[in-house]
Amino acid sequence: MNHATHRGAKRLRFPLLAAAALLVGSSAIGAAGTPAIPRSSQISSGGSDIYTVRVDGTGLRRLTHAPADLTYDSPAWSRTGRWIAFSGPPCDDCPEAIFLVDLARRGSTRRLAGTVLGASRPSWGPSDRALTYVGGVTTSVFTIRRQGTGQRRLTNGTTVHDQSAWSPDGRRILFTTQQANGQWDISVMRSDGSLKTNLTATSVSEQQPVWSHDGSKIAFARQIGGNWAIFVQPARGGPARRLTSLTQNSQQPAWAPGDGRIAYTLVTSRGSHIVITGADGTGTRTLRTGNGSASAPSWSPDGRRIAFTRAG
Repeated sequence: MNHATHRGAKRLRFPLLAAAALLVGSSAIGAAGTPAIPRSSQISSGGSDIYTVRVDGTGLRRLTHAPADLTYDSPAWSRTGRWIAFSGPPCDDCPEAIFLVDLARRGSTRRLAGTVLGASRPSWGPSDRALTYVGGVTTSVFTIRRQGTGQRRLTNGTTVHDQSAWSPDGRRILFTTQQANGQWDISVMRSDGSLKTNLTATSVSEQQPVWSHDGSKIAFARQIGGNWAIFVQPARGGPARRLTSLTQNSQQPAWAPGDGRIAYTLVTSRGSHIVITGADGTGTRTLRTGNGSASAPSWSPDGRRIAFTRAG
């Protein structure tokens, strides 16, 4: 598959890009105290950074300092709370890579060694020992240790896989697959890449799957008509329950610890915002994240803070 096809697959997966002029699953290094990154000419609409904020909207903290036109995206808070992984280009016109912010060391940031080119959308395994991600020319699913060793490819062939998410018990990995008709399905496999099973297989696209913390459910975005909505279904398959309105464009769900709340990205014609709602769809409120479009929420293990990407 050529690079043009690869880029097209990413645009299909991120409908919020067209709606809110946000970031492409890109990120880079750039935290306080790290070397400056050369300016990029990849994205003319401006860059984005990784932030955290308390769930009540106070205590906003900026973790990275991207040049104006580089985008840092897809933050993933580790299971122990020490690390935040994110992805993006490390330099001008470079392919994406994965970076780790060490919150125990004043937010020092390093690039995850040993990954394939175009590594993006990290998800942590148990105990912060390893991550899963997608990358390479065919956007395959990989796992790799946090130290950058032991990389393993879990999917083969030319089929495009655009996201992955490790289960809380470490035994299974969710991933998305683009079908021949261009639509996306959500599948699950064992963490060694065996026993792949399609969980959705519908006539519409499903994307951005995440596990509940008890492993019994998954949340994901499903496209119906022109909008995306958040759905929840049993992790082993079964009927899906819609959580958000079809009159809005809701994406990128993230379960809170305890599974009583879900944060997600609400995309509007004026930008995007992070919304928190009860797992039953009640008690919805918008998280205060400062100026600029906010997206891609990820909860801290104690449920007190949310990491996210903010443009502008």
